[in-house]
Amino acid sequence: MTPAVTLPYHSGIAFVLEGVTEKVFYQEYLEWCCRGTDGAAMERLPDKDYVVHVGNKATLVKFNVMGSVSSIPNATAWVQKTCKESSLTSWTVVLCYDTDGNSSLSLNTRAWQRFRQDLKAMHLPVIDLAADADIEDVMLADLDGVRRYLGLPSDVLPRGKKGKSKLNSLFKVADITRPYHEAERARDLIRHLDFAAIEERAPMDLARLHCALMSEG
Repeated sequence: MTPAVTLPYHSGIAFVLEGVTEKVFYQEYLEWCCRGTDGAAMERLPDKDYVVHVGNKATLVKFNVMGSVSSIPNATAWVQKTCKESSLTSWTVVLCYDTDGNSSLSLNTRAWQRFRQDLKAMHLPVIDLAADADIEDVMLADLDGVRRYLGLPSDVLPRGKKGKSKLNSLFKVADITRPYHEAERARDLIRHLDFAAIEERAPMDLARLHCALMSEG
């Protein structure tokens, strides 16, 4: 009898994100989730994917940065190949984007609506972390942490309407020559944030992702 083949992963999580800053944020958030869970660890693979180990459970984690609404058809194809055509049978798709209409990936665009319909047709579980907020607004849920990182007193308040402009205003107060930078250059700031505070105050259900990732079932 041919022995059964044991897959290296028990499940998969596929992130579809608006930009690189979101990717960096969720990478660091997953690392934080692992640090707070006994027996959990996050490993980066040579192909830049990740594996989250929780006890005997191994979850493959993939990221796809969409960037603009024109990339949505590519994201549909990516999800199809990643989730429906892989040897893993258990996948969850995590959607991370700004829905406020100023975003190039606004919930109101027809392309985005078609993408969501495609996901439904694929019968894939979805964790929707969409919010009427920049990822920088989510980071500012830990305003005290941002101020500590910048060495600012607790009475300094951000100025601006959106998260990026608010963060930039705080950076300029700390050092007029030091603007806020997005993407990979935001990683050091993100690493200094209190994710417990963000999880509690953010305008999306981060705890749902936390539970899905850290459960051993």
